[in-house]
Amino acid sequence: MIKLYRYDTAQMSDAEYERLAAAGSDELRARLDRMAHTDDRKRTLAGHLLILGAAKELCGASDPVILRTAAGKPYFAALPIRFSLSHSEDKVILAVSDREIGADIERIRPLSLGVAKRFFTPAEQAYVFGKVPTEQDLSLPKEAQDGALLRRFYEVWTKKEAYGKWQGSGMSAALSVDTAALSFYTENDGEYALAVYEQ
Repeated sequence: MIKLYRYDTAQMSDAEYERLAAAGSDELRARLDRMAHTDDRKRTLAGHLLILGAAKELCGASDPVILRTAAGKPYFAALPIRFSLSHSEDKVILAVSDREIGADIERIRPLSLGVAKRFFTPAEQAYVFGKVPTEQDLSLPKEAQDGALLRRFYEVWTKKEAYGKWQGSGMSAALSVDTAALSFYTENDGEYALAVYEQ
């Protein structure tokens, strides 16, 4: 079972943020107050609200205890569901499952494609570029990167991130994994890509 929850913080006015933050716990308000940027505070609050909403909807829990693994992965202390939170710019997603889960969302935008050589397997690189990439492909200027290439790049990137979050140890755990050999839930609307992995 995968259930996705979404929040667009662009829709959260400053007044709404203040109202929602004031209703939160002392611990949450202190955490938000330590953040320097309004966007970070809104994303953090949105993620917190999504987590509380999912716990209430799926388990009837109104104040779930959240703990962290030694690697920092959050989990519910006493609920039979697992979750993974991710954000990119204004979009915040929460993926929930009854099994271990990892999720990632990324805004699709031009970037330095050389990271594919460092983070992607040869098969993933060939998928992104439609062939075994040359050094020229890997150094393609941002203005020359087309939408199809970027959609494939972010499809693989979000899968890698989701797998790393599933493992609880981040991207380093996903470096040698060929994501084509695994089954992911994915979405890609040309503006954002997301991937969810559970097992």
